[in-house]
Amino acid sequence: MALKSAALGTCGLTPGEFTGPAAHDICGLASRLSSAHPVTAEQRRGQQLPFPAGDLAWLQQAYLAARYPNASRGQIPAHRYSSEDAARALIQAQLLLAWTRSLEDLPDPGAASGRRRPREEQEDDDADMQAGSPRRPRPADPPSARPGAPELQGSAVRPTLPTPAPQHALHSDAAAAAPPLPPPPAPPRPSLPFAPPARGALPDASDGE
Repeated sequence: MALKSAALGTCGLTPGEFTGPAAHDICGLASRLSSAHPVTAEQRRGQQLPFPAGDLAWLQQAYLAARYPNASRGQIPAHRYSSEDAARALIQAQLLLAWTRSLEDLPDPGAASGRRRPREEQEDDDADMQAGSPRRPRPADPPSARPGAPELQGSAVRPTLPTPAPQHALHSDAAAAAPPLPPPPAPPRPSLPFAPPARGALPDASDGE
């Protein structure tokens, strides 16, 4: 528990290490911590466990047998260990607790020794800029991670489809290709039912009646 608490407070734990079946696998966690790539001196000191991995495996087995007695091959846990074993487990637990109290930092369990983390690359770039030397070349990103690159699915490459033209562009192209329409014919002028009187002529009296 002290080892898992130290990892949780410094480098963190994966969901499987925190709640899954690997939550009690402190030997696997210690193995990943010892094979991780430390960045600082505090992380290198944190990799030095207070006892060998064999003693840690024995302590893990004793803890699981005491917590889950039904899974201990039909034996009573109190009959499997003697008073000397109890004293050994107590000494190992005290050493582990003292190690966690003096712990400052732990390396990331998921960081392999051959892959440099972004934090370390940034620190190297800052140191190079202060020294006046050019930046170190970084490995190129895979084609699928580059912006604008075609997506990969298996071994086939899916080409990028052309973007359809907007609707207003289609209407303007169709109007430019069609011939101009003739102007509509003028409406016929209406004919008058009678001729208008001549200017200056007086109307007849019979017309008024």
